[in-house]
Amino acid sequence: MRTPTSRGTLHAGTIFGALLASLVLGGCEQDEAVIPPLAGPSALALSIDMQAVPSILNADGVSRSTITTTVYGPDGKPAPDQRLFFTHDGDGLLFATGLVAGPLQTGVAVSTDRDGVARLIYQAGTEPNRLVHITGEPYSLDAGSSGELPRFVVIHQR
Repeated sequence: MRTPTSRGTLHAGTIFGALLASLVLGGCEQDEAVIPPLAGPSALALSIDMQAVPSILNADGVSRSTITTTVYGPDGKPAPDQRLFFTHDGDGLLFATGLVAGPLQTGVAVSTDRDGVARLIYQAGTEPNRLVHITGEPYSLDAGSSGELPRFVVIHQR
């Protein structure tokens, strides 16, 4: 049975609907968003870019590839005088062409030039169908870790 309502009087269904709406929409209010301040670099302290040209060599013992490594600091600018350590897993030879920081038994240490660039030459070996990984990473004389990940390029020795 329906009861007539007068102005100012609400039905129980209307009260329930209003209560439900306030519960559902109550969490949708948004005050001003709080944006945290920017802090620190969003990447590693050094950014290392490596390229090998050409990336495919004949396995003839004489073909060569130039490995160019560019290092950028936390500000995104080239990092001069950054020491890097390079190794390879091929049967060829790795030569430093720039500022040699020192030969090591397992690889070669090279410093970047004023433009943040270090160059090496990989001379192919004689084992065909081999993928040769040339790895570069920051190098220092202290025992601490720079926290940088090694970077590498791959040369296909055919």
